[in-house]
Amino acid sequence: MTAPPVGFRHPWRPYQEEILRDFEAHVGDGHFHIVAAPGSGKTVLGLEALRLLRKPAIIFAPTIVVREQWIERLRRDFTDFPSEAPDPDWISRDPGAPAWFTFSTYQGLSVFYKREEQAKLVGALKASGVSALVADEAHHLRAYWWKCLRDLKRRLDSPIVIALTATPPFDVPQSEWNHYATFCGEVDAEVTAPELVAAGSLCAHQDLVHLSMPLPEESAALAEHRFRMERLFRDFRLDAKLAATLYGLAVFSEVDEPALVDSLEFYIAAALYFSEVLGRIPPALWSALELDEVALPAFDLRWFAELLSGLYFGPGESESGNPELELWRQRLHEMGVIHKKRVLFEPSEEREKALARSVRKLDAISDILAHESATLRDRLRAVVLCDHIRARDFPSGLGPAAENPFVRLGVVPAFESVRRLRLPHVRPAILTGTLMAIPADCRAAFLAGCADAGVVGDRLSFLPFDHDPGFLRLTFGDADRHAAVGVMTRLFEDGGVNALFGTAALLGEGWDAPAVNTLVIASTIGSYVLSNQMRGRAIRALRDDPDKTANIWHLATISDHDRDGPASDFGKLRRRFEAFAGLDSPRGDEPPVIEVGLARLGLADAPREAEVPARNAAMFARATDRETMRRHWPLAVMGKTKRRVRAVRELAVVSRKMESRFSARFRESRLLGPFYRWLVGNRMENIARVVFESLRNADHLAPECPLDALVCRFEGGKCHAGLAARPAREQTVFSRSMLELFDPFVARPRYFIVTKTDIYGVPALLGARAELAKAFSRLWRRHVGSHDLHYFDTPPGRRALLLHREHALLTRHDLAPRIGTRWG
Repeated sequence: MTAPPVGFRHPWRPYQEEILRDFEAHVGDGHFHIVAAPGSGKTVLGLEALRLLRKPAIIFAPTIVVREQWIERLRRDFTDFPSEAPDPDWISRDPGAPAWFTFSTYQGLSVFYKREEQAKLVGALKASGVSALVADEAHHLRAYWWKCLRDLKRRLDSPIVIALTATPPFDVPQSEWNHYATFCGEVDAEVTAPELVAAGSLCAHQDLVHLSMPLPEESAALAEHRFRMERLFRDFRLDAKLAATLYGLAVFSEVDEPALVDSLEFYIAAALYFSEVLGRIPPALWSALELDEVALPAFDLRWFAELLSGLYFGPGESESGNPELELWRQRLHEMGVIHKKRVLFEPSEEREKALARSVRKLDAISDILAHESATLRDRLRAVVLCDHIRARDFPSGLGPAAENPFVRLGVVPAFESVRRLRLPHVRPAILTGTLMAIPADCRAAFLAGCADAGVVGDRLSFLPFDHDPGFLRLTFGDADRHAAVGVMTRLFEDGGVNALFGTAALLGEGWDAPAVNTLVIASTIGSYVLSNQMRGRAIRALRDDPDKTANIWHLATISDHDRDGPASDFGKLRRRFEAFAGLDSPRGDEPPVIEVGLARLGLADAPREAEVPARNAAMFARATDRETMRRHWPLAVMGKTKRRVRAVRELAVVSRKMESRFSARFRESRLLGPFYRWLVGNRMENIARVVFESLRNADHLAPECPLDALVCRFEGGKCHAGLAARPAREQTVFSRSMLELFDPFVARPRYFIVTKTDIYGVPALLGARAELAKAFSRLWRRHVGSHDLHYFDTPPGRRALLLHREHALLTRHDLAPRIGTRWG
């Protein structure tokens, strides 16, 4: 099989050219891993990488739509084949009959494994010489897909892997990251959204938040839940008979080290309970936890949940026959706080989902479209993304029943809420994989588009709404679905309709309409990976409008009874924004800067319900002033020094983590505050230098990487450390190593360092062998100070690590380090 005559037919963008210039170095480890924001041209980068490799390849995409986009880009940008010509024989969509370029989906791969035909698949691929594998949008690799891809990679004898994604899963547990990094390799290059705005590949844009207050019945349910949990907590603490029973349980009379390692949170919770309720702790538990001179935190709801979970589903399960415990188990079941062998006192998952899907968000969508249409008028191109269609929520018949209020969030309720308002300059339509609707006066334009796409008009039917004949519902066969989506998209871009209501599943990824200038994310998805893909629908540049701007609206329901819980609507919003880089809030005469997180919108904390109207008014004012936002982007990208800012991935550590016994004395002193900041900052610099030099000596950083690339700073009560102006791969290696150092529980280290005040894990890359760990220890002694180096798999090592974990739990994770991105 010979390589087909393909080549890129357009000029490369500067950042693409830079990445490709170093392609040979990037692919030296058998991987080419690119992280690039939506709109950066990842697909053509992947195709060019395959051209340079000159190896038959199989390309996996998350959906059929994205798979077809790969084929379209290959034909349009790398060949001169007419669009109407059939595919050449070196393109295949069937992995079982591969060609030079074989395109499939992850689901298509998994079918071979579910049918137990993987040997047949591998045989066909090997016979065709396939030795390169592309994973597009690599974050999509679900557990089963991971399993299939890892097996395929192994069976193909380690093919070259090209991994492309807009959002690597930096927020996943270490075990998941290890799976991801092992398959994809370390990040070779990263192209960020601000860089793309500067290059003109993305438009100027801003994220905005609209807050809603719950319905009275939703708020009352949360208040009632909170009251019931507090009463349960009070009754448990006042039950003297239960306390005496627990004190005498065998699980607390013999506590060995393996039990502590497996269930440390449970034993700490028990100690806090006994200390508060009885004023004494069982001797064996006291001794095992070594609680002498330890300041114990209060026994609160969090520790209460840990204690009950351990009693019924952990070490205490052996006491299940105890009558007192069985009475309390029955009460917990009746209150509905047991979920998947855990006791949880937060509002139930169902209640949290109900709040996230509150119909108050329908009012928010209508308010946003009313505001945006008043600003943009006929230039409005809005998309509203929901999780569910809710086709049964269409009104039936005429009269008052057609105006009944909706009871749930979805595409149809959102569309109908806007339709009823008859907003000026808003022409709504529905676009999903199974349901489409258009204004009746668009019928002729839609039919003309279908004719151009080769769809015969009599294969479509248009049914007027019973409640509003001014709108038509479209029906079509499966074979015409893809063409119908394309026709609706062109109708939207031309302005025949200008407010599309659809699902995140169809429009949130793969679908492409650069004209979008207003996006409303009414999806309850909290993952920043998927929500960033949704944002990509709006931030693409528009060739015919270089001044295009986009507003991306995020919705959240706020309740004073659960404002910022881990599963709350606002909590999910916070997780989303950890990956979004954008302009900060205006700060007087200060130049604009690029930030990540919700704090840049003035929402560092969840506001109270009474503050919601003022917060929304401020967001609407910001949304209106698109011109200022457009002018601020170049200023922010160039920075104060008039040089283009770059993303720096860095670790942030609360300053108390850096304290020595000496420096801790000055923490609260106003007079000696600068001295305190210098002390802890200096310690951070020294520790970061040890990691930096160790990585460079072990060839995990380039030998020419200068020490002044290491940037440390003290800001907001935290010490930060990262590498500036270095390749994405080196930044990722350094930041992950720093995380493993400061949080030994991210990845259990083989070696760790114990000082007089703390414990640090030797990063995995530097603790793989004893000689590397000893070299790390020598550098630590030179730059930081005296310490003991321990190997985990020894009794003293395990004990030291256990005590450190205990300390971290007792301080409620206040000192947990975080990897973030700074722009400068």
